[in-house]
Amino acid sequence: AIALMELFNTYIKEGDLDRAKLVSLRLLEKTNYPPHIVHGNLGYIYGEEDNLPLAKKHLKQALAVKKDYSPALNSLGTVRVKEGNLDQAEQLFKQALEHDPFFTMAKLNLVDIYLITNRPLEGTILLEDIFKTDPHPDAYLILGKILVNNRQIKEALAVWREGLELSPEDARLKKWIKAYQ
Repeated sequence: AIALMELFNTYIKEGDLDRAKLVSLRLLEKTNYPPHIVHGNLGYIYGEEDNLPLAKKHLKQALAVKKDYSPALNSLGTVRVKEGNLDQAEQLFKQALEHDPFFTMAKLNLVDIYLITNRPLEGTILLEDIFKTDPHPDAYLILGKILVNNRQIKEALAVWREGLELSPEDARLKKWIKAYQ
């Protein structure tokens, strides 16, 4: 099961959601790996694929097993953003942070909510905190996407390139750089 989880993480880093999904389904069917983690992973993948009904199904299953599972709360928040329910999304990101104050993705999603809802000061303060505490490649990925949404393409490319210096094999960063060069 541990080897399958490592394979899952590799596929996610490579941006290969189809293979990551297959590994997750195998974990669910053939192992006793904690189901809240596997359902959370499936919910994340389906959310990335914009299959929101399946994403919600798996995320709710994850939270039924472990109601304070931060990754599932965070992923459900991203689903709510895609549905246009920003208030619920913000609450879910905050709940994820209550249970895991160092969860960078929840912080980044909350930054995005602050920027979307015209609260740039709150977003900037939280973003500064992220880069002080966890200069993770995902932080660079999300910040670049935020900059693109604000039509700041050159700045986004610079941020993604900086993230690529931290994680030279990150396929997601390479993909975004290639798309906007």
